[in-house]
Amino acid sequence: MVLDESRQGDETVHVDGIDFVYEKNKTNLFDKTHIDFTDSWYGEGFVLFSPASEPV
Repeated sequence: MVLDESRQGDETVHVDGIDFVYEKNKTNLFDKTHIDFTDSWYGEGFVLFSPASEPV
């Protein structure tokens, strides 16, 4: 599965056999981010939980 292709200047992190690619200048958006897999009545997939995306 690929959501986007890697570009020049991107950072790649390998975690448990999965490659995560992100823009280096967006690192602060991923501080304390958790990835979970969910299977519910409306579908299944990965969910990202990030303090940066929570309302203040």
